[in-house]
Amino acid sequence: MYYNLCHQLGEKAVVLTTWRNYLNGELIENGVFKQKQNFVLKRIELLRPILQSAPPRHLVEAIWRVLSVDIPIKIRVLWTTLEILRKENVNVICIGELYSLSWLGQILKILTGLPCIYYIHGEEITTTSASRFYGRGAIHTLQQAEAVIVVSHFTRSEVLHRGVHEDHVYLIMNGVDVERFTPGPKDQELTERFGLGEKKVLLTVGRIEKRKGHDMVIQALPEILREIPETVYMVVGVGSDLNRIKSLARELNVTDQVIFVGRVSDEDLPRYYNTADIFVMPNRTLDNNDTEGFGLVFLEANACSKPVVGGNAGGVPDAIVDGETGILVDGKSIKAVAIAVINLLKNENLVFQIGESGRKRALTFDWKKKAQEFYAVCEKIVQR
Repeated sequence: MYYNLCHQLGEKAVVLTTWRNYLNGELIENGVFKQKQNFVLKRIELLRPILQSAPPRHLVEAIWRVLSVDIPIKIRVLWTTLEILRKENVNVICIGELYSLSWLGQILKILTGLPCIYYIHGEEITTTSASRFYGRGAIHTLQQAEAVIVVSHFTRSEVLHRGVHEDHVYLIMNGVDVERFTPGPKDQELTERFGLGEKKVLLTVGRIEKRKGHDMVIQALPEILREIPETVYMVVGVGSDLNRIKSLARELNVTDQVIFVGRVSDEDLPRYYNTADIFVMPNRTLDNNDTEGFGLVFLEANACSKPVVGGNAGGVPDAIVDGETGILVDGKSIKAVAIAVINLLKNENLVFQIGESGRKRALTFDWKKKAQEFYAVCEKIVQR
């Protein structure tokens, strides 16, 4: 999302990001982003620590982590950011990670006096940080910010509920690259590689996290298969819930109907959307309030003229027009997921109609328009 915004802004954007993955420490491959990059890009090893698999066992270990890992990272981030601000003549700062970088916004405001924007998606507001060293005072920071950009009406409500002044909150829904995500035939190479033949293909794209509802699709598969036996479920992505949903597929004896693809390059992603018949991601809000802030993947699927099935939770109702570009379901109901998928698979005319409506709506979410909206907010707070 941030890449697409900055790509449209071009030389107006200066970006600081990482060259190492937060979750596993692996090097990040630039891929297509490096080829198309038209903005100033600076990389640092980390903006926050790599996710620890286990919490500190005792106070001494916790203190050691802070002194040996957390503080050195913060010093490098602050120093690098100040150098960038000085060299690139930056006049507004945008923070894209609330809990891990709110401290940076606070310090930069004191040291530089520059206005600061916070870009909020959803889950960072509805859930709390598990770290004692990161996220402290994050909500207070939002309350003091010159501008807070939110990606959905749901996120806007959550931000306002936490005391952010209404005049400082700007709604900019996510966009989609309608030139890259376009309708096309089923990809022959993917069809042959996965033995899809004439099968109906359900697709989910995204991090495999519990809130996204991969498990609900797998649990709905037995009922779907009874009605449409030649159905497969293709899962694109990796994440913390992968092993659990693989076990679930084995328990339900649907392993032959579930294809775990793993990571897919950005340039290959449209091929997967076009190979699918339906995009399905029945997200729901978890007990800890973790929820989907918007659901960019729904727009990507719509841009490829695919009907979508999503959960009626979080910010997804902003991404899906129920009955027009897709179907909203109770993401906690296996029955609801099964019924929605079966109804679509049995009605080709409905699939075509919703797919066409989805494409038309996706065209109104072009990233060029979203970048213009974002830049207008930047100009407004600079001129205050």
